[in-house]
Amino acid sequence: MAEKILVCVSIDQATVTVWRGRRFGACTRFANSEEGIGEFSAFLRRSRRSPVHVVVDTVDEDYRFESLPHASGGERTQMVERKLRQIYRTTAFFSYALQDRDTGKRKDDRYLFAALTNTELLTPWLKAIESINIPVSGIFLMPMVTESLIERLRLKEQNLLIISKNAAGLRQTFFKDLKFRISRLTPNRGAQKAADEFYADEVGNTRMYLDALTVTHVDDILTVVILDQDGSLANLPKAIRRERPNMFCQYVGPADIQSRFKIHAKDLETSADALHLYLLAERLPALNLAPATVTRSYRKISFQRWVYAASGATLAVGLG
Repeated sequence: MAEKILVCVSIDQATVTVWRGRRFGACTRFANSEEGIGEFSAFLRRSRRSPVHVVVDTVDEDYRFESLPHASGGERTQMVERKLRQIYRTTAFFSYALQDRDTGKRKDDRYLFAALTNTELLTPWLKAIESINIPVSGIFLMPMVTESLIERLRLKEQNLLIISKNAAGLRQTFFKDLKFRISRLTPNRGAQKAADEFYADEVGNTRMYLDALTVTHVDDILTVVILDQDGSLANLPKAIRRERPNMFCQYVGPADIQSRFKIHAKDLETSADALHLYLLAERLPALNLAPATVTRSYRKISFQRWVYAASGATLAVGLG
């Protein structure tokens, strides 16, 4: 499917753009109001009924790590889904990913469980999409989209904190041995001078939290990758270094983002969510929170396309 509609939902708004043939369009903002959702519906009606990919950036998210007995196939699926239903009884948006396997005698499987805990945040936007019968490929949390940056930026550090300032606020996502562990969202601040110090304090708080959990040790080097789409975080590395000397900052400014990701400056400037929408278009995260009822139409279309492609390949072989 060459064309995709990309949507980033936060508490105040939804940012929307269209991806056509590896070209990224300008982003449009729709306020989280009756008028804004009406404008969003009108936008969708003008589209070509392309599939919608949704990413959610909110504090209403939950992550847990669970160790369960090793299993495979249908037995694993049933066991994990039963555990998920026990934990997340008040939301339909949850999923899991197999992280690794314990090295102890039992060799249990270690899973990451994730959920969107505030279903009302998504409800009006999904209703608008469903009312026009546009297929939804999935619902993803912002940190899972951030994870793709590890490969794109060729990051290999053991203790890695990726920072970005999106429409919802400052997002900090921590990876241990290149695997997701923790993510935090902090609302934006207005004045730039105050924001630098405020954000540096927030990074320092995250570091203390990691040390308290013994995820990191006080003497460990923490690599902080700062993604700055608009240049507003240029002074943040200096402010962070004043907090703790053993935090190494890697600054990726607007020019670097445009060069590394091949995004036009004018497209990047249309929204603070532009980069993550671009990453979502390039690769869907494995951890999809959408229940089967939401993705039914998308799966049907995908299956039909697969059948057509397989038939075409069979015909080509036969003619050959």
